[in-house]
Amino acid sequence: MTQPDRPKHLSVIIPAYNESSRLPDTLEDVMGWLDQVGQPAEVLLVDDGSTDQTAAQSLAWAKQDPRVRAVSYKKNAGKGRAVRIGVAAAKGDWLLLMDADNATPISEFALLWERRRQADIIIGSRYLGRRQPGRSWLRQLVSRFGNGLVRLLLLPGLSDTQCGFKLFSAESAKRAFSQAQVDRWGFDFEVLAIARRLNYRIIEVPVAWQDAAGSHLRAGRAAWSTLKELVAVWWRLRQMPLGKVL
Repeated sequence: MTQPDRPKHLSVIIPAYNESSRLPDTLEDVMGWLDQVGQPAEVLLVDDGSTDQTAAQSLAWAKQDPRVRAVSYKKNAGKGRAVRIGVAAAKGDWLLLMDADNATPISEFALLWERRRQADIIIGSRYLGRRQPGRSWLRQLVSRFGNGLVRLLLLPGLSDTQCGFKLFSAESAKRAFSQAQVDRWGFDFEVLAIARRLNYRIIEVPVAWQDAAGSHLRAGRAAWSTLKELVAVWWRLRQMPLGKVL
């Protein structure tokens, strides 16, 4: 039996922290694309303790469109925690993670979906032949160096674990994220390393990506924090037998 050309039901998970200036445009793009292609879906907006109008905007969208579900909590806990909450609540047979700033638009989904017969997890890459307009040299340098360390310690063969555009089968997402512990930027490489140890197949494909204006990321601070998370994840996983995580 051939697989359908789209998921039966797609869960789009969008973590957000103080994204009130960008979230409305992103949601317009996401909902418009879902309507255009006729994709059955739910959109989970997880507000990570924002101090602006992000939570209110999410609730407003949820009230006007039954496909949108809003989750919010008061204290900022980190993107990794927000994504874990979204994954746990998701009901789709495939789960798409994307960023609230729309750095990679949902229209790139087709590039990931067409590879689903080859893998359980398909991740977007900014470094496989697609340009990165507007990205500062410092952020490119930090990103390249960080990804090199991730390949060396945890995930050989993957060029860009930190791109926010990722597609998971429901099973791989539920199992891997249920065992993840990192709350902040290092959650990406942690969950992929867990998934690989659980024998899920991971491939990456080039996607369009741009450095959206107004980013909350501070390259130096984030790099140091993520480096500590990388070492902690490497140390935790190397203590465990292959094929096991917990």
